[in-house]
Amino acid sequence: MFFQLSMAMGVAIGALLLRLVMNIHGSTGQAETVDFQLTFLCVAVIAAIALLDNLRLPPQAGESVLQREEAKD
Repeated sequence: MFFQLSMAMGVAIGALLLRLVMNIHGSTGQAETVDFQLTFLCVAVIAAIALLDNLRLPPQAGESVLQREEAKD
């Protein structure tokens, strides 16, 4: 459920960014190649900001959800 919501939010944010870039660039009607290029650049910046947040996590942050098999002697 959360995955579907995050995918839908990603599509909505991408569409809003495309429309914003089109308005700033002055495109009327259909989007041009430069509009898509600037939109992808904006999405990449958003992804980089999210990556920076994840890099601050301690190395053992995912240990509680990691499933390992017990070592057999």
